[in-house]
Amino acid sequence: MPMTLRLQGAQTLGTRTLMMMGWVTVTAYLAAAYLCYRAGRGGIGEQLPPRVARIWYGLAVLLLALGINKQLDLQLLIRDLGKFALDAFAWQGKRHLIQSIYIGLVACGGMAIVGLLAWWARGAWRTVGGAFAGCVFLLCFVVVRAGEPAASVVVPVA
Repeated sequence: MPMTLRLQGAQTLGTRTLMMMGWVTVTAYLAAAYLCYRAGRGGIGEQLPPRVARIWYGLAVLLLALGINKQLDLQLLIRDLGKFALDAFAWQGKRHLIQSIYIGLVACGGMAIVGLLAWWARGAWRTVGGAFAGCVFLLCFVVVRAGEPAASVVVPVA
């Protein structure tokens, strides 16, 4: 007996129509990515240490990826797959427990990443620490959003 997955209201990747605030957010991600790239190049006549430049370039790539994700909504795909797994394995009664564990792991992972980045950027933490912390919290927000419930997911079993 085959199982089928039907997501009511689901959208195909790349076809999502953003509202005005969504486009403002995408523009902000792209502008921030560009500014991180520029910061990595240094100012006029300023030569940044290679470690600091790599940090800024890495942040630029991260923000570019978040801008792309805002358009494609990949975290919703992850969420929908998680909901499918809940129904497929009959874990629906444990959904809140699994969701709490997921969010707790994300929070712990975010704190661990901040600590790791603090150690990695130890010589440049004063310069890039705030930007790093902001990006880590932004990533955690995106991942936690993937754990939020959706009312429009239906998984019929044929």
